[in-house]
Amino acid sequence: MKPSFLKTTLYLSVLCFGSLLSCEPDNPPSINPFDLPPTEEGVWRLMNSTGVGNGVDHDFPNNLIRWQFTPPNGELKIVNNNLGGAVFDGPSSGEYPYELRKSEGESYLFISDLEFGQMRDLTDSTFVIDQRFTLGDPINDPHILSFQR
Repeated sequence: MKPSFLKTTLYLSVLCFGSLLSCEPDNPPSINPFDLPPTEEGVWRLMNSTGVGNGVDHDFPNNLIRWQFTPPNGELKIVNNNLGGAVFDGPSSGEYPYELRKSEGESYLFISDLEFGQMRDLTDSTFVIDQRFTLGDPINDPHILSFQR
């Protein structure tokens, strides 16, 4: 009876030890949000428009013009309450498809399949659209648009 008892005990010990090794921890390692690259996702406020060729430099009041990027479905919702048409302030209010196309480490914003300029200096709180830099033909009367969260 002893050899059978010892074999059974040995098998159960190996089985228990093996099952412990195959278990995942109750608290898997978490992802530190500070390790993730910034993303365009969320609501941004247009704060400034600078005309490259015409020298216009215009600051917008907080929340006058808001852009909301939703990357999973490629939707850009713009609320543009600027009634003065003298300053370039981007597209009018509406929902637009958008895409960020990458080339040589740079991101270029396309809105409704039209190139809008290079998206650069993206952080958690700011980014810039610089229309001086494009993948295709140059944009006439380029502007630099500055955004904040």
